[in-house]
Amino acid sequence: MSTFDIGHYREALKPVITENLLPTTSFMNLAKNDTEYVNGTLVRTPQRGNLPLAEINREIVPAQGTKRKDGVYEYYLSEFTTNPTVVSVNEQLLVSYDKKMSVITDHLDRLQQLTAESTLDVWSPDGGGLVAGSRIFETTGGSRPAASIPSLDIDGTPIVLTGNRKRITKEDFVNMNNRFNRENISKQGRVCLITSDQMQDLMLIPEFVDANKMGSNQSKLVEGSVGRLLGFDIFERSSVLLYSADAVSKKNNVTREGIAETDCEAALFWQRDMVCVAKGEVKLFLEEEKPEYYGALMSAMCRFGGSTYYKSAKGVFVLKDGVA
Repeated sequence: MSTFDIGHYREALKPVITENLLPTTSFMNLAKNDTEYVNGTLVRTPQRGNLPLAEINREIVPAQGTKRKDGVYEYYLSEFTTNPTVVSVNEQLLVSYDKKMSVITDHLDRLQQLTAESTLDVWSPDGGGLVAGSRIFETTGGSRPAASIPSLDIDGTPIVLTGNRKRITKEDFVNMNNRFNRENISKQGRVCLITSDQMQDLMLIPEFVDANKMGSNQSKLVEGSVGRLLGFDIFERSSVLLYSADAVSKKNNVTREGIAETDCEAALFWQRDMVCVAKGEVKLFLEEEKPEYYGALMSAMCRFGGSTYYKSAKGVFVLKDGVA
């Protein structure tokens, strides 16, 4: 029986590993990349201090000099590991394709999926309700049925939400745009990640449809985006975030624990300098000819992390489906 050279596969898979963990079309690329600042599992980078004071027609000189007090922001990488998959000797003999390569790709796909879900969790506000100063707002449009939340497994059972939710409207985007403007957030690099149901809502907004129909959006599209509206590059995902109906609590994207049928999906808005990601090493593991498994055992691991640039989550907002 031929020997499987994991070193050869690692070399051959370098582009695949990079693309799978952080695809060029991924929303995770629309953020500050802190990978160069990774030290073990800690990411620690400088944070710019306040801008200098200024005067018009200054009469008193010399002006008082002050130092800019820079800060730091830091966060830790999490470790993501896959459960080992057995590739039996019998499977290797019977299939006509490279089963081991297929299994490796499965493990990389799973890591990419979980790092994306985790990134959404750490970028978004935890909840706190729809109160003054909250970074969570609700849609205000007409009624549509609540969506089903897709399973993290290919053949898993979706989580069914009940009742009706309010559609996204142009006015909701106007409100989000205003929130960014009032925080003096750059108009460049504004991003919106919406669910598939919310994408259908956008197709009912004439300004969005007309812009895409006429092609006026095409020259401005960021790779992977599905359109633009009021300066936001729009990305679509089957699911993004999930909050309780009153926005008091956020549900964990990775574990999917505690989800109620009355929960509401939500879109995430951010500016790409206001959120961060960092990637550590990706490792593939293979142990050949395991006697107790009658074949090879394969798994994968990576370290990955993310954060908002400011603890206050400045430049990050959530638009939750309102209950109709």
